[in-house]
Amino acid sequence: MFQFVILLLAALPLKGVETRSVLGPYEAEFATFHLPMKEGHPQGEVGYFAYTKSNLPSRPITFIFNGGPGSSSIWLHFGGIGPKKLVSYTEGGALTPPYRWIDNEQSPLAYTDLVFIDPLTTGLSLPASDDAAAPYLESEEDARSISWLIRDYLIQHRRTNVPIYVMGESYGSCRAALVVDLLQSEEGIYPKGMILISPALDFELLDVCSANPLYRFLYLPTYVATSWKYGLYRPNEPLEVVLRDAIEFSYAQYAPFLLRPTKTQLDVLRTPLSTMTYLPVDLIEEYRGTISPHLFVDHFLKRESKIIGWYDSSCQGPRMPLESFHSLAQDPSVAMISGPFTSAFYEYLAETFDIQKPYRILSEKTSRLWDYKKQSPGPYPTFVAPLQRALCTNADLKVWIGSGIFDLVTPFMAAAHTFQHFPAHLVDRTELHRYQGGHMFYLSPDAQDDFFQDLASFYALEKSAASSTTPLLVLSESTADDPTDSGVPRQSNEL
Repeated sequence: MFQFVILLLAALPLKGVETRSVLGPYEAEFATFHLPMKEGHPQGEVGYFAYTKSNLPSRPITFIFNGGPGSSSIWLHFGGIGPKKLVSYTEGGALTPPYRWIDNEQSPLAYTDLVFIDPLTTGLSLPASDDAAAPYLESEEDARSISWLIRDYLIQHRRTNVPIYVMGESYGSCRAALVVDLLQSEEGIYPKGMILISPALDFELLDVCSANPLYRFLYLPTYVATSWKYGLYRPNEPLEVVLRDAIEFSYAQYAPFLLRPTKTQLDVLRTPLSTMTYLPVDLIEEYRGTISPHLFVDHFLKRESKIIGWYDSSCQGPRMPLESFHSLAQDPSVAMISGPFTSAFYEYLAETFDIQKPYRILSEKTSRLWDYKKQSPGPYPTFVAPLQRALCTNADLKVWIGSGIFDLVTPFMAAAHTFQHFPAHLVDRTELHRYQGGHMFYLSPDAQDDFFQDLASFYALEKSAASSTTPLLVLSESTADDPTDSGVPRQSNEL
């Protein structure tokens, strides 16, 4: 028994460096947790930023992280969820210093405490060495380190008996699925809810990860929405009406064509595809009707010598010579936020936490070295199984999913398609929303009011008569919704 206690204590991460300050109605804390030692050697520490208002028994707590892999939590922390937020270019903010940040009046801190976690190798979470970091550069051990931190935070702050939520963005949705599964199976901690922002649960559906052209029909509604945004396709109609027809066309006509492409069917579809996507007919013919997001991004505004963003196709920038483009840092939707977030966040850390040291916003090395195989041995990583396991284990667990309409990295239809194929008894505990924004739709003024109202409703603190967004999938079942009414032809029976 004594030996068991010693082993348990040796595995327990201990609290490290800490700074705390009281900022009006809430307390802000930065601290680190030491990862368990191996063979007597330190492995590193994982840091978090916590904002708490009170320890009322009923007050929820939410643990939050971004994705990557290799991203810190800065985007959710300083972009929309935390108590302060950067004024980004989408809200008229500057692209060069000085930058401004303001009180975030829509922060969920109004109804839940917030803990932003930077996984190992990001933010201020430092490994003891490259060798020490290596075991955590894979999905399951990364998630386990986060579950340890959540467990110990709850114990040390006496919050084990409050409603617990986990929020993850992009790859962070994969991490969230694993973390909740591990909390329940290994720690006996049962969260009440999960919030998945721009999720990427099944990589086979994502063209940036898969060479499978069959799922490119999931991107078409995003192409159409982009054309609408630039005033190039049905600009005088509501976006939801345009999307309804695009979704119907994608499932009823484009998906069957991709499954079995023929010259006859290409002749039928090339003109409507060109009209909807603003791509030249001859380009669509050259690629035999298969429109990858790479093709769309590269050619959408090529005639105007511009390029659109992957993370937000409503963002555009000057077209860059191919030899000059070497990473997504040149994506205009990334370039326009990276500088402002970096510079302003350093000043925020110094003023709020008295922290004046390098903060790793993104680790490309971590992303490059990441190992998905242990958790997902198949050809494409998938995190559907741990999410379904978590839902089956905890009958009260609910999942909120939000996607950006102009996101070409994790398109909103991929999220819809994933959850559409969940068993009915699990789908009933999920809710899906889409917003007029990109991958980080919470930066978009067009999305913010709806997003924060929907999020508050999910926490059951605001009851709305109806959702502020429409279902992700709207498929017509009658001639009243016939896509041919909008000039889109029906599928030919000739194969």
